[in-house]
Amino acid sequence: MIQWIRKCHQIPSAVLKKPEELTVLQVAQQFGTSDNVVYYWIERGLIHARRLNAGMPYWITLDETVEQKLQDWVRHSTRIHKGKALEATGGGAS
Repeated sequence: MIQWIRKCHQIPSAVLKKPEELTVLQVAQQFGTSDNVVYYWIERGLIHARRLNAGMPYWITLDETVEQKLQDWVRHSTRIHKGKALEATGGGAS
């Protein structure tokens, strides 16, 4: 109903994501992992993510230190499948 009203009256959706925040998919693409790996990092507190309510998307903020730590993690992991092979296997985390 709300989407219909917005469309009829050309009201744009609220922008809730900050410009510096990334989506789970963007982080997965940045590190060449699956989104499951990114959720693993969020669940274990390795990256800072916020969301407004359960079921809403996560928005992730990365600083240079965390980025380097995650790059090293992916580079040295024997369980994270990198690149295109990842899409076929569904990924994983170490």
